Amino acid sequence: MTKTASLNARPSGEVHESGDILGVFARMSELSKYFRAYCYRPVEEMGFTLNEIDVLVCLKDHPEQNTVKGISESLRLSKGMISQAVESLRRKNLVAVSQSDRDRRSVLIALNAKAQPVLDKIREAYSSFIRTFTDGVDLEQLAIIERVLSQFNQNKEAMKLALRKSGTRKRQKGVAPCGEDNI
Repeated sequence: MTKTASLNARPSGEVHESGDILGVFARMSELSKYFRAYCYRPVEEMGFTLNEIDVLVCLKDHPEQNTVKGISESLRLSKGMISQAVESLRRKNLVAVSQSDRDRRSVLIALNAKAQPVLDKIREAYSSFIRTFTDGVDLEQLAIIERVLSQFNQNKEAMKLALRKSGTRKRQKGVAPCGEDNI
């Protein structure tokens, strides 16, 4: 670990984050929430939820993730939330749902042509956000951010593997397990 990201345990057992890494994570989370809300605004009057928008964009960008399970894993949202969003989108005639030939328990989800105008509005908002958000940030700075986030992700994957190997994911009464599904 470098000096700016080292963890130093204090005598009281409290952990001090040099470089305020938890503050960085909080700001990243805040930016993610703002991005979703910003991109939601153009279609808000059409009665969409954020989850519905996420499902539409996921199906457009990752058509191979065309099941509730696939979308759930891609978006890191519960299957229940995805199922609700898909059902609402089906009622709005924006997606078609059919039973999988390979697995009767699974349904396949596909975008309908009616979804394209909604996706176009969302894409316009994405582009506007990215242009404004990255104004004054050069490519070198963006490359540094990408490298740091990539390293964070590699570290997270190593932590997930260590948790699986240690078997510490046992559920305690009233406490959700900390593990790959919750990290």
